[in-house]
Order: sequence, then structure tokens, then C-alpha cells
Amino acid sequence: MIIDDIISDIELRGQGGPRSYYAFEAFVQHLLKHHIKAQNKRLSIESEVSKYGDAFAPNGFDEFDGATLIEVKFNLSRLPARYFIEKSIYGLLNEYADSKFEHALFISAKPIPEKFKIRAEEEINTLNLPFKVTLWGPAELNKIAYANRKAVNNIVKNLFALRLSSAISKPSNDWKINREDIIKNLKACYKKGQFSLFLGAGVSSSAGMPDWSKLLSSLFVTYLTQEFGNDIEMGDKDISDLVERLHVPAH
Repeated sequence: MIIDDIISDIELRGQGGPRSYYAFEAFVQHLLKHHIKAQNKRLSIESEVSKYGDAFAPNGFDEFDGATLIEVKFNLSRLPARYFIEKSIYGLLNEYADSKFEHALFISAKPIPEKFKIRAEEEINTLNLPFKVTLWGPAELNKIAYANRKAVNNIVKNLFALRLSSAISKPSNDWKINREDIIKNLKACYKKGQFSLFLGAGVSSSAGMPDWSKLLSSLFVTYLTQEFGNDIEMGDKDISDLVERLHVPAH
């Protein structure tokens, strides 16, 4: 397949790391852009049209008959299907509240095992999602590449320039807008019961709870009281020695 050679070359140049993913992402974005443009439709990739998708086709394309959000992965099945659902699909639910779309298309550079597809489909069917999820591997993407062979060659030759152009054309982030988006997402997650707090000791300490050192001291005093409370032979010096040992820093 055309795609197999391209992915092998991308993986070889990027050594299978993040550079491989970004190169593949840029290739898919510009291939789809050319393909969809031939249908007199539009694909948005130059600006941050979505928090989760890598591209957005507002009028769909091919068999996707409505607004389609596109997410590119290098190896979709690298992790279990359940993790894919929790990490990607739940995130799209938050995105759906802001920008309605009818299809979510995930494209993977690596083949997607049939077992993974079946498991993911079973999980997705239990969620009653307001959009349809489709998984593409190299075979599906190869059909697009084969129909646009001339464009494929140009994209591969100019991949670095295309990546650079996309990065430069992205607007700079406004921290105030980002802050509002984060707060909005936190509220949405809280209402859905998908919100957890990981708090350090400083939170409980400021609320009047003992810190770790005080807690250990308290436990140690309780232990000594129970163990030696009736020992009349223990004098002030013994107690001072115990207290001194208690406050010696651990090494």
C-alpha cells in the first residue's frame, strides 16, 4: 500500500518518537484537506478549531454526511480499548457541548486489531453518544491516498514546510480565554461526576489538621503514655531523652 511506505519512512525519520506522530498528523491533515477540497468542501486545520480534534470538516466528506471531527493517532491500539474510551471519547463529549458535530473520526497510522475494534464498539454502544465514532487504520487511509496520488507525493516532499506553516499560522493563546475554558471544563466534568481532587498535606494543615510531624509526635506520645504511663521510675531526664530522639531528623 502507498500508506505503508509513507508511514515506514516517517517512522524511520522520527525514530518512532513524537516527531513521527507530528509528521504523520501533518500528512493526514493536508491529504484530507486536498481530498475534501475536491468535493467543494472545507477542512480546518490552521487554527485551533477544537480542543480535542486535529482537524474539522464542518460539512463532512465522503460517507460522513455532517460535521466531522478528526483525531489523528500514531498507534490507536497501543493501550486497552477501555482507556481509549475514557481518554478520548469522554473528552469529545465535553467538546460536543461547545461545537456540535455528527461524526468523530479517529485515524491511526498503525493497523487497528479486530479485537480492539470489537471491544471499543461494544463500549461505545453502551454510551448512547450524540455522535457516531469511526475508526480508520492504514487500509482506509490508503483509499484516500490512492485517489490523490499526485497530491501525496507533493505533501511528502514538503512535509516539513507544511508543518512549519501550520505552526506559524496558529494564533497565540490568550491566557484569559484559556482560564475560562479550563473553568468551564471543570464545571462540566463535576456535573457529570468525572471530577476528582488530588490534594497535598498543605490543604489539611491550613484547615487546622496536624501535619505529618505533629501527627507522628501525637501518636508517639500516645504510645509512650500507654506503655510507660504507670512507670514511676521514669524521670524527667528519661522523658527529655525520648523527646530529643523524637525530634532528631531521619536520615
